[in-house]
Amino acid sequence: MTMAPIDVALERGHRLTGRFVSAEADLYLAHHEDADIEGAFSATCLDTGEALKVNGWLFEREDQP
Repeated sequence: MTMAPIDVALERGHRLTGRFVSAEADLYLAHHEDADIEGAFSATCLDTGEALKVNGWLFEREDQP
């Protein structure tokens, strides 16, 4: 059985979610609470469950409720 992307994220300890938007990409991600989102950080894509390394300075973050 394949795990849902949110379950994969939680297993990795990625508990905060947000939408990260740039001219090139629109990503819905989960990341660690202490992630430096202005720098490079690890995240989980909540569409695919894929592990990503994100350069936060390239994105605007929109909080999710």
